[in-house]
Amino acid sequence: MTQHVQAGLIRSLTGEGAHVDSTDALLALSPELAGRPIEGNAFTIFQITDHMIYWQEYWAKWMEGEAPPLPKRAIDSFSTQVAPSDQTEWDNLVDTFHQGVKRAIAYANSKPLFEPIPQKPKYTYYEFLQWTATHNSYHLGQIVVLRRMLDAWPSPSGGETW
Repeated sequence: MTQHVQAGLIRSLTGEGAHVDSTDALLALSPELAGRPIEGNAFTIFQITDHMIYWQEYWAKWMEGEAPPLPKRAIDSFSTQVAPSDQTEWDNLVDTFHQGVKRAIAYANSKPLFEPIPQKPKYTYYEFLQWTATHNSYHLGQIVVLRRMLDAWPSPSGGETW
């Protein structure tokens, strides 16, 4: 059973079978569009991507034996920088996000999923990885909606357009 749960967790981290692949949601998006504010939306795609990285890093640190402090407010996990300064900054941010997904997949393959996190024994490695997957899915959905509003969807790799 554990290997079925593990396989399902990995599919959740990538979006396989549920939504566009987590790497495709950010594909071929210019830094101008990633940083463009849209009326009625609190954050740009750039800020949402940075926020996903923040939480990927936060949960990864716990799984690596650290005990990072929780931000005082949810807004503190969002960048105040609205847009990337250039293509390189945007490419680096997207790469950091992808590396975070790969890191989570590596943990899904190597950590004792149902054992508690030593410094936070109320929770298991599985829960931290599931939170990573769920949190990313939530925000990737926001990114797809914003891309539609910017007339930048689907990505070149495809994706549902309905």
